Amino acid sequence: MTSRSTSSRWRSLGRAALLAVAVGAPLACGADVPTPRAQREAPAALDDAVVEEESEHYNFTLESPKVAEVGRESVARLGLTTLDPWHMNLEFPAVLIVDELDGVDLHSARQSKEEALHFAEDGAAFEIRFTPDATGRHEVVGTLRFAVCQTDACLPQAERFAFVVDVEERSRSRS
Repeated sequence: MTSRSTSSRWRSLGRAALLAVAVGAPLACGADVPTPRAQREAPAALDDAVVEEESEHYNFTLESPKVAEVGRESVARLGLTTLDPWHMNLEFPAVLIVDELDGVDLHSARQSKEEALHFAEDGAAFEIRFTPDATGRHEVVGTLRFAVCQTDACLPQAERFAFVVDVEERSRSRS
């Protein structure tokens, strides 16, 4: 892994994660970048491990809670750190889309790059805020669409992710 201060922040993130990388075709930097053609289906989620995915162009990290409580907000965090010589294409209409699902109220199923915690040439960070409204095992699945560039090429990306959260009744002592 590349030793960057921003990537070390993402290495230290907590539980859960899985991801699959889909690479689009190279395009000239600054050109109109179409939606990526290829996407992999999100694999079965790991609910108790930290997994980081490093491509040739960036590192992708997902941190999510292992357990949540009905009616209590929970937060998952996505992190992306570009690897030299690549950088985020700041003009690409990047978006985080979380699939709607039963039993979990998403605070925002769609977030633009302007709504990200961080979106700059060195990478991006998003939060997925959700409140479970039913007990049981829930899988949250989504896609982060963005593009990375270097001097002579840009690559549109569609990073599929998923995580599993076990939702329990809210404890009376914490209510």
